[in-house]
Amino acid sequence: MNIKDKIKTLLQNRYLEVHPADDLNECLKKAKTQKVNTIVFRKGNYSSTSVKDSLIYIQNDINIIGYPDEEVIFNGNGKIKHIMVIGPNVTNKTLIANIKIINGNTSLFVENKNFNTKSIYSIIDGAGMLIFGSPVIYNCILEDNFSIMCGGAISIQQLNNIEPVKIFKCKFTNNTANHTGGGIDVLTSSSKLIIKDSTIKYNRSNKISKLGGINGQISVFPKTSVLVEDCIFLLTYSCPIDYSKKATVTLNNNKYMLNKKIIIKEDLSLFSRFRSLFIHIKLLFRILFMEKFRYWILLMVY
Repeated sequence: MNIKDKIKTLLQNRYLEVHPADDLNECLKKAKTQKVNTIVFRKGNYSSTSVKDSLIYIQNDINIIGYPDEEVIFNGNGKIKHIMVIGPNVTNKTLIANIKIINGNTSLFVENKNFNTKSIYSIIDGAGMLIFGSPVIYNCILEDNFSIMCGGAISIQQLNNIEPVKIFKCKFTNNTANHTGGGIDVLTSSSKLIIKDSTIKYNRSNKISKLGGINGQISVFPKTSVLVEDCIFLLTYSCPIDYSKKATVTLNNNKYMLNKKIIIKEDLSLFSRFRSLFIHIKLLFRILFMEKFRYWILLMVY
């Protein structure tokens, strides 16, 4: 069964219907209580009026489906750090489909209170989606998300997962990372990604690589595994893909428009590793300090 047919089947069975006024995380609890494995989102803008670490945190397998031919938008409005967080228990049984994910911002000074922080990178990477598990993502648009460090749209930080993250027929547009992976970064050791039939365009990695090149729209770190197939890349500034020599990367039948350069990175020296660690620790302290400073100001005012 292909994914389109699977969605049709899911819509013929029992599901929980959700509307923009509903609290998304409460809907996840409701679905669990009612023992339904699919949540269907109807047309509208799903957002938050307050600053949050995430808009929705998926901890176990459940299908997240935007109703076909309706525009369903998960909108961070610059107030959501990671729009979607996918927990480590999520497997390929979870389908996320027909959702537009926009305006996440990991530069926000807010702690990750709703999920366990595994590393510095889970605080500052992955503005659209922060993925610890192995979902299947289909026909989604990730646009205008900003990461203070890596993974403008998606950061994959799997924790000993057997299954890869699978992305099919998605669009990554105008996402930005201050360092690597303007669209996607595949970060932690043993992380796996399969991405097919997708368009990756105008995603920027702003910083110059320490190794002398512009980082990619997709960045692949050591000891990870990635298959990119039948995808279209477009941008003159950031290269399509950069990856470590210690990663397993397969590129099949992709189209590279305006910039065809693939950067293969040498292993970082010990000095470079310490330097990178220092940069991340500095960012973390900055975030934590500014958060405490903000609360101190509020106390003074009120």
